[in-house]
Amino acid sequence: MELYHIYDDKTDIHIKHLNTEINMKDNKNIRNTVTEAVKVIAFVLTFLILLEGLSLSVFSGRSAAKFNANLRDAYSFVEEPDDTIQIAGVGNSNLYSGFVPFSMWDECGYTSTICASPKQSISQSQNLLKKVYKTQKPKLIIIETDMFYDHLVQNDNQSSKRKISLNAVITRAKPDRFEDTIPQIFSIFSFHNRWKKQRAESVKNSFLHTHGYRYNNTVCEIDTADYMTETADIEPISDRNLNEINKLIDLCTKEGSQVMLITVPSASAWNYERHNAVENYAKQKKINYIDMNLLYADAGINLKNAFRDNGRHLNYDSADKLTRYISEYIRQNYDLQCLKDNPEYAKWNEEATSFNKKRNAVLV
Repeated sequence: MELYHIYDDKTDIHIKHLNTEINMKDNKNIRNTVTEAVKVIAFVLTFLILLEGLSLSVFSGRSAAKFNANLRDAYSFVEEPDDTIQIAGVGNSNLYSGFVPFSMWDECGYTSTICASPKQSISQSQNLLKKVYKTQKPKLIIIETDMFYDHLVQNDNQSSKRKISLNAVITRAKPDRFEDTIPQIFSIFSFHNRWKKQRAESVKNSFLHTHGYRYNNTVCEIDTADYMTETADIEPISDRNLNEINKLIDLCTKEGSQVMLITVPSASAWNYERHNAVENYAKQKKINYIDMNLLYADAGINLKNAFRDNGRHLNYDSADKLTRYISEYIRQNYDLQCLKDNPEYAKWNEEATSFNKKRNAVLV
């Protein structure tokens, strides 16, 4: 049986009318979608501009000491009078746990500041040093080498931060990188922790101005198994990190600073293979290198009770000994002036006295 579709003029008109209505609805939906998209884009752009404005004003580097515990010490140099710092150090938590500027002052009368933060990358260290050079002219830059093996290489040059697109932000926003990427673009996220409740322990072990050092007198005994077994093997530094290290050293040289590499003892993070790689690099660059993982005994450090945790970060007693050892090395190998008796630096004597009083009070 055949089926026939019969169309008359009225049917044709009706179909055309339906098509017109459908087209109008489609156009309306498209317009609504475009309108909503424009609203979303406008909101996002406004939000980003607001974040950038806050990052450049309220949450600038100078405000770090007030707004974020993690970065406060790394930016302690912003409170230093211009052209008063002789030595600046960059690195990660190994450095701010292992180097005590007041111990160097007491030992040699050298002024120093530590620009270090947790998991700080080489490029972040570059960025910090650029800020240091705006107000200071350090004769010597100490670079702690644990960050040479940091797998997160970030490009936080000012131009890159300004030109980065929203698409790039989204692309980079992977779980293991989001926390590192976003704060580099908008410093407001770097400083938001000021409103988080601080732990009692961190309050107990923190002082107002320690020139970047983070005091901690905890003693955590560890197994003294030899983690520095001598070998000819090398653990290569990645090409990306080598490129960043070269940039960092070039920056120091351009600004007229000498460079010294040090490795703070870290039983859980260092080995002889890494030592060999850094030593070869230092020889290639003709710069001094001290690996305290091999010289800790010369500094009077007992590894069994040297750390505040499971072999990663030095406690105060060991950091004090390490700093005094390095201070003597610097005195013998670099031409720096002792400023202890200079009345213009009397504040350092006052701060050192205050630091030791507070430190002793914590020990009681």
